[in-house]
Amino acid sequence: MRQQLWEADGSARTIGAGYRMVEFVSVAFARNANIKQIHTEIYENLLLLRFTRAQYKWFEQASEYSYYTLEPPKDTDLVKWESRGRFRLLR
Repeated sequence: MRQQLWEADGSARTIGAGYRMVEFVSVAFARNANIKQIHTEIYENLLLLRFTRAQYKWFEQASEYSYYTLEPPKDTDLVKWESRGRFRLLR
């Protein structure tokens, strides 16, 4: 993801406790439709990586940004991944 953002003059970084938040910065995120499209495309990967929040800024110092709260399984949970970011807890 970071490589693709770099090619599009964007960046990504992980932040917060346990690095559970990911922040994407690109001028493309000035447009809400682009945020929605990108988030939909990478949603499953964000869950697989167990991020709890993804935020999108159109420039680094922006005080306003869009974000999505994610609900991945706990690291200790044994899960079976299904399509579209769904998972089932195995007991």
